[in-house]
Amino acid sequence: MVRSWRGLLVWQFLMMAAGCGGPRRKAAPAPELTEAAALAAYHNVIGAIRSDRAGLGRCYKASLKRRPELQGRAVIKLDLEVGGRARQVSVELGPSLQDAGLRACLEVTLAGLSYGQSPKPMKVETPIFFRADEDEPLPETDGGTGQPWTRAPND
Repeated sequence: MVRSWRGLLVWQFLMMAAGCGGPRRKAAPAPELTEAAALAAYHNVIGAIRSDRAGLGRCYKASLKRRPELQGRAVIKLDLEVGGRARQVSVELGPSLQDAGLRACLEVTLAGLSYGQSPKPMKVETPIFFRADEDEPLPETDGGTGQPWTRAPND
């Protein structure tokens, strides 16, 4: 039993420091993701993908050696952390681009990129087109508006 006010205050402080007492504080709510912040994060993703076009191109060129008819659209799906790292990467290949080696290579390459800070974890999806006559693939946007695709377009 605590016998003085001073002892009581020290005891309360120690209990609160240990998480055993005092008022419970709710965690701060996650910051709201505004349209401007989402668009800025999307542009960070596009910039990161463009910065490693050569790596994505190497994946495609290696697959072309095995299957010269490969070309078409792929959809990159990223589950991003606040710090800009990908928690999960998946690549959906269109019907004319089906190649397991290409998918695996693209996923490993994309998982190694940093996509820039975002105010909260987010999921991003963007198409990219591969053609044999282009040296490096480029991410596409929706009709030149700069807006991300919300679904995978048809091949």
